Amino acid sequence: MNMKKSVFYAVVFVALCAVLQGFFRFHFCYIEQLQIFLFDKDYLLKYLCVPAGTSRIVSDFLTQFYRFPLCGPVITAGILTLITALTERSPDILQESDEVLQHS
Repeated sequence: MNMKKSVFYAVVFVALCAVLQGFFRFHFCYIEQLQIFLFDKDYLLKYLCVPAGTSRIVSDFLTQFYRFPLCGPVITAGILTLITALTERSPDILQESDEVLQHS
């Protein structure tokens, strides 16, 4: 990733953090109150037995940190920025893998 894109994603991350902290500060605390995450074998196995259980485990794990003042906006902005960066890069990755398959 070149320097221009890195600066762009840093600006997007900071802007998202500011907007989420400014407008949704109390929403993250409210969401955290509705869930509980336990470090228990039976609790985790219950999640793994359903479709998309792994993503539920990750989301519930991250949600427990929303009770700290800046963690909710930072976690959410980080995930959204990462998704944006990976989505923007995915055509290049697919093209590279397609070229490798054609040459083999």
